[in-house]
Amino acid sequence: MTAACSGDSGQELFNGKDLNGWRGDGRVWKVVNGLLTGETKNSRDITTNTFLIWQEFEVDDFELHVVFRLEGPNSGIQYRSRVDTTISPFTVVGYQADLHTRPNYTGMLYEERGRRILAERGQKVIFAKDGGKSLQETVEVSKPVNLTEWNDFDISAVGNHMIHKLNGKVTADVTDNDAKHAALRGCLALQVSSGPPIKVQFKSLWLKRLGQRESNDK
Repeated sequence: MTAACSGDSGQELFNGKDLNGWRGDGRVWKVVNGLLTGETKNSRDITTNTFLIWQEFEVDDFELHVVFRLEGPNSGIQYRSRVDTTISPFTVVGYQADLHTRPNYTGMLYEERGRRILAERGQKVIFAKDGGKSLQETVEVSKPVNLTEWNDFDISAVGNHMIHKLNGKVTADVTDNDAKHAALRGCLALQVSSGPPIKVQFKSLWLKRLGQRESNDK
C-alpha cells in the first residue's frame, strides 16, 4: 500500500477485503461482509481496551473521514497516539475521538491513559502551555445520536488545533498548547473497549494528509 503524499487528495485506509496495513488482536478484529469489524461477545473476551493499529505511517496534520456504526457502549478513533507494549501488544495511548453512546460523550476528545476528558460534546476548549484548561464555549447537549445506524465522523488536526464533527456538526474543538502532553504526530488506531459486549463496524476510513512534521517540538 502506498502512503499518501503531503497535500494530496487522500487515500482509503480500508480495502474492504482484509486487514492489510493494520495490526491488532485477531480474536477481536475481522472483516465481515466487507466491513471492518471489532467485536467482543462477553466481558471476559478482553481485560483491557484493545486497538487495531494502522502500520503504514504516522500522521501529523490531517483530515480523516470515517463511516461507522456501533452496538455497545464505547469505541473510538485514536490519532497522534503511541503504542505502549508494556500494557499489552495492542495498547495505544493518546488522543481519542470517542464514539460513545452517552450523549455528552458522543464525539468528545478524550486522552487515552492520559488527561482523560479534554472536551465533552459541544465544548470548545483551550489548554495553556502550563496545562491549564479554559472552556471558551459550550453548547447544551441533550439529544442522543443513534449510533447503531451508519454515521459520518470527521477529524481535523492542524498544528495544535483539533476539531471533531459527527454528521457534519462540531462535537469538540480543542487547541492544545500543553507543553507536556500535546502531540503533533503519532499513530492512528481504532478501539474496542473492555467491559460489556461491543460491535463496531467501519465501511470507510478516508485520510487526507496535510503536512509532515519531524517531531513534536513546537
